[in-house]
Amino acid sequence: MGNICTSSGHASAPDPKGKDAVLSNGAPPSSKPAAQAQSTQKQEHVPIHLSGPSMAPHDKAHVKVKVLDGVGADVREHYNFGPDRQGKIIGKGQFGTVRQATSIKTGEQVAVKSIAKRKLLTDEEVEDVRREVAILHHLVGHPALAQIHGVYEDKHYVHIVMQLAQGGELFDRIVERMRYSEKDAAAAFRAMVDVILHCHLMGVMHRDLKPENFLLADKSPNAQVICADFGLSTFFKEGEVLDDLVGSAYYVAPEVIQRRYSKEADMWSLGVILFILLSGSPPFFGKDEEAIFREIQHKQLDLDNAGVWPSISDPAKALVSRLLVRDPKKRMTAQEVLSDSWVQPGGSATDMPIQYEVVKRLDAFAKQNKLKKEAYRIIGTMLPDIEVVGLRELFKSIDADKSGHITFGELQDALKAKGFVLPSQELANLMSGSDLNQDRAIDYEEFIAATSHVSKITREDKMFQAFQILDTDNSGFIDPHELMAVITKHGGTNAILDLEEILEQVDKNSDGKIDYEEFAQMMYASIVDTSEEENMGAATVLNAVKSHGKSKGRRTAGACRTVASSGGL
Repeated sequence: MGNICTSSGHASAPDPKGKDAVLSNGAPPSSKPAAQAQSTQKQEHVPIHLSGPSMAPHDKAHVKVKVLDGVGADVREHYNFGPDRQGKIIGKGQFGTVRQATSIKTGEQVAVKSIAKRKLLTDEEVEDVRREVAILHHLVGHPALAQIHGVYEDKHYVHIVMQLAQGGELFDRIVERMRYSEKDAAAAFRAMVDVILHCHLMGVMHRDLKPENFLLADKSPNAQVICADFGLSTFFKEGEVLDDLVGSAYYVAPEVIQRRYSKEADMWSLGVILFILLSGSPPFFGKDEEAIFREIQHKQLDLDNAGVWPSISDPAKALVSRLLVRDPKKRMTAQEVLSDSWVQPGGSATDMPIQYEVVKRLDAFAKQNKLKKEAYRIIGTMLPDIEVVGLRELFKSIDADKSGHITFGELQDALKAKGFVLPSQELANLMSGSDLNQDRAIDYEEFIAATSHVSKITREDKMFQAFQILDTDNSGFIDPHELMAVITKHGGTNAILDLEEILEQVDKNSDGKIDYEEFAQMMYASIVDTSEEENMGAATVLNAVKSHGKSKGRRTAGACRTVASSGGL
């Protein structure tokens, strides 16, 4: 799912503009595939106006409007974007592009988020940019927050220059380490809570906390955790009640859905993140936002029988339970969490490994049908280097003989080295399910396809490109002939049976062919249809949030993230 952003103002201060419901980084309760599409239609809770006259909605002459006052005009006077003056693109969103650049004065690598003014069609959208800049300046100084280096505005763009987080996503680092324990989860969670405590003390609610918004400053073993993406954040006053519906579906608190909330909503989101860190899946599932919201409001937590919970310590379960309390008045505060014995360094968190994430991903991939596997492979080849650098290094570490293929023995040895021993038959099944060309080894493309985050695979633009490649005759459908070509490519003993099974699963209107909507539903299916036994990996499911359903939001959370990741999955 993606970020929902529905704004109707505050209970304490009604919004005179009456905003409509949209999904940010996701879609409306009816559909949505790019949970990266992040809408930021939210209300300003503390009047901070950096500049700018009021404009009529849908005024397409916004390109001439001054969004910010007192900022530089030419970002290229201070930052070098390379020989072509364009810069390396490290992210794209509905409003603009994030590029890597270098400070001419210091040589420091930075991320420059360029927001196209022509796309700011309403007062609210302009105010969103002003508020985001105001909050970034307001929070400057904390080591765990994305540092803003400067803001520039020319005739066509607003450029926000930010710290470049070169260590990738925090969850990706956990995956790369391969061994993961409660102690690791506690350390990561402690860093997250600490930065949110700072935000709350400074009168800022993040309102879109999710794992992919926690990055690492560099690639060192003890890199600083960085909290990023304040596009949906807002200023707040103690006791103030907000009523605009914003956030990402899996992570929103019950009171946000009910449109009466304050800073406690951030703590609920942190509780969901901790649940995922420990179990590998979010606590509340659903085929769309409406279904997820029902579960968030009514489903009882089960911390005894689901997935890995029987092996999780009682102090960890207690902390999750005290965060996922539906009554915000009874929910733990950030201060209380940091005082909890499980969170503290040297506390009660155990050092026993929970599970090797890569095995989870391989297992989930192996269970997919051949059409989906081929789509994953195609999309994997499209991912920019910056998004797969962590997986590439992981592949190299397993590929002991540097042959470009991972054999059964190499995967077995890599698992043993990390303390994981799988029965030979189970490991053989993982290998076979991931070996798309059936050459008894996993090559680099197959590895990327099998182990990439669901969020990277299920981006709308990438999925549509994959569909077009599979639709070889450009008919707008994947017909049986094209489908059979995929099945034959992947081998197997009964191609006709495979064809029938795929059509039965995917061809919802039974017309004998697969259109794009059916194809997209197939790609998203693993996000909401995962059984407890399959137990999809933590980073996989957690990032599925930003990728499910058709986006009708106004920004792309992952792509237009102001702090850009240059590593990880």
